[in-house]
Amino acid sequence: ARVDVHVGVEGDALVCAVVDDGCGPAAAGAARAEPGQGLPNLYARAAALGGRATIGPRPDAPGFAVRLVVPGAALHADSSPIEAPPT
Repeated sequence: ARVDVHVGVEGDALVCAVVDDGCGPAAAGAARAEPGQGLPNLYARAAALGGRATIGPRPDAPGFAVRLVVPGAALHADSSPIEAPPT
């Protein structure tokens, strides 16, 4: 029912956090669409920038949380190892 999004700077890093109050990841054996690559790609992109992604159920309440921390130095366009998609 609710999603909170926070984007800010902590020290020399950019932090993005998305937290919801839902039921978390699909239960084992639950019917669902074909799995995608969204979360694995988020881990890989964060690592490529020297950062980290934390993804999983909230420890403090029902819901799911995604937190991405990227060092400020990785945010300069000329130092990013991730290419822009073709247009």
